[in-house]
Formats: sequence, C-alpha cells, structure tokens
Amino acid sequence: MDTINLLPAELRRRQEIDWKRVGWLAGIAVLLFVLVSAYLVFLLTWWSNERQLKRLELELDGLRPKVLQVQKMQQEIKDLEEKVASLEEILKNRIQWNRLLSEINERMPEDLWITEMTADEKGVIIIKGKASSLTSVGVFIFQLKQIPYFNYVGLVSGEEKAAEAVVEYEISVRLAERRSN
Repeated sequence: MDTINLLPAELRRRQEIDWKRVGWLAGIAVLLFVLVSAYLVFLLTWWSNERQLKRLELELDGLRPKVLQVQKMQQEIKDLEEKVASLEEILKNRIQWNRLLSEINERMPEDLWITEMTADEKGVIIIKGKASSLTSVGVFIFQLKQIPYFNYVGLVSGEEKAAEAVVEYEISVRLAERRSN
C-alpha cells in the first residue's frame, strides 16, 4: 500500500541522502563495470588471438613445403661449395706442365738435349738425354735446382760415349709438395 504525505512542503520531514550508502553503491557499480569491461576486453583479445593463431597455422602449413625446399637447396649449395673447394685445391696443386717445361727449356745449355722425360704419380721426374760434355750436365743440374717447382735435383748417371763424342745422362727431380700457379 502506498502512503501519501498530506503535510505542506515546509512541514514535511526532509529525507536526507545517505552519502555513505550512495558512495558504496557507486563504488560497487564502478567495480562491476570495470570487471565486466576487463572481462569483455579479455574475451575480445582471446578471440582475436585465436583467429590470428589459426591464420598463422594455415600460413605455416602453406610454407612448410617451401621451407623443406629451401633446406634441400641449402644442402645442395653446401655440397657444391665442398666440391668447388676440393676442385680449387686440385687446381691450386696441379702441375702446370707448360710452365714447368718452359722453365726447363729456358735453363737448358745449348749443347744439351733431352731424349726422354718420364713422371710418376709420386712426383718424381726422370730426365734422360745427351750433352756435349759433363760440364753442360752440371750446369743443367744447377739450373734445375733454381726452378721453384722442384725440391730435389740429383744426377742418377752420367756416362761418356766416346764413339758418339757425347755424354748420356739421367737426372732425377722431385716435385715440390706445394706448387703455386
């Protein structure tokens, strides 16, 4: 049942506002608003992150074959680089016969000629030939020692052939381990 206050306004009892109670209610309302807002922000962020995660997983699944292809190519590049390095090492250490023979030719005395030259896989070269004198053979050996391709030069034999008026010789040379081009 409703009650009606028939007293004039100036005689009516004023109802005082309970500010303490209003403060509590306002605080609770603000706290509830903040909690609900935080929860909504959390839900929106979570939902957005879930969508982004699914999108990134799809993108990752699409990139897996490319990653495998790149890894395969990297391995192929590594293998090719190893092959290139070994080929460069072979080229670096190979004998450049044209230079070697040119060096030998430049250092030969005029009265000496080579009749046979053999090389083995150990790097030993046997030079056989004829000269007009043993002195020419000695000069040739001295000149061969000046060639940087050789680390050993030695006379194996030298024999005068009186009937031909020549000296037959045999010289052994050993190639140096490290050769520069």
